[in-house]
Amino acid sequence: MGTVSLLRNYGGIGTSTVWVPFTSTLMKWFTRRRGVAIGIALSGSGFGYLCAAPVLAYVIITYGWRMAFLIAGMSTFLIMFSSALVMKSSPQDIGLRPYGEELGTEQQSDVGQQETAGIAQDLTIREATRRTEFWLLYILWFFSTIMASIYNQHTVLFAITLGISSIIGSLALGTIGFSSILGRLTIGLLLDRIGIRRALIFCFLLNLTSAVLLMVTKNELLLYMFAVIFGFSLGGRITLEVPLASGFFGLRNLGAVLGILETAFGIGGFIGPYLAGYMFDLAGRYYEVFLFCVLLSISLSILTTRFKLNESAGSRGS
Repeated sequence: MGTVSLLRNYGGIGTSTVWVPFTSTLMKWFTRRRGVAIGIALSGSGFGYLCAAPVLAYVIITYGWRMAFLIAGMSTFLIMFSSALVMKSSPQDIGLRPYGEELGTEQQSDVGQQETAGIAQDLTIREATRRTEFWLLYILWFFSTIMASIYNQHTVLFAITLGISSIIGSLALGTIGFSSILGRLTIGLLLDRIGIRRALIFCFLLNLTSAVLLMVTKNELLLYMFAVIFGFSLGGRITLEVPLASGFFGLRNLGAVLGILETAFGIGGFIGPYLAGYMFDLAGRYYEVFLFCVLLSISLSILTTRFKLNESAGSRGS
């Protein structure tokens, strides 16, 4: 178990080195329809999960786990290396304008362009970390990751306590990944119309619904209903992370700001599974764990109402 936990932590480090430059760069390529762009781009991770999981499972059964790790590592290296060769940090590097930027806007000031796009004025790292919004956002990501990691690591174990087979529990876990794709795409579209704060509150209300559903789950149907609702809300929340950060801190130092905020995911993801396991050991059941998730969802919804930023979410226009 210790080795597995260590591998997950190293995996998280590797994922963060991809996530931060990818998402911060993507924001520079769009002044309109940022929500749609982020939603479509991030849905790729869900599709990758659906494709890679069965392939690697087959490799493990046929050739062993060492070969599966080797194939996964080499494939990841080749894909990322090829992407790095063709990826450009901004459209200006190749003489283009961001999507949605009209002719003649080069005469606008940087601040004017950002206000038009719903993006905050650029802040330095020092300025960003001194703002209350930075730490509110850190707390939000930290606790939401605790909740997500609890579900990711304990859904199958919870299913087993109900007398549901581990295979059915694993399929429910896979359903979360599939539903997250729908959440990323849908919230990406809604983001252009209702703004970041309303979209984020909607996701946390779905989170609340899924946690309440788990408290009364007794069969496979309710377990799958939970998986669909939570997966949708998880995908939606992930889609909102970068637009939310850029709405507070601007684009120029967005990569560095995201790098600091990403530590909340690592810490929350480390604490969540162990915390849930400890609570289960004390109570002998998962009811209290899911009650904790209900309280977290309520708290996060309230916290979101305290955010004050441009509701256009950086995605004006159709």
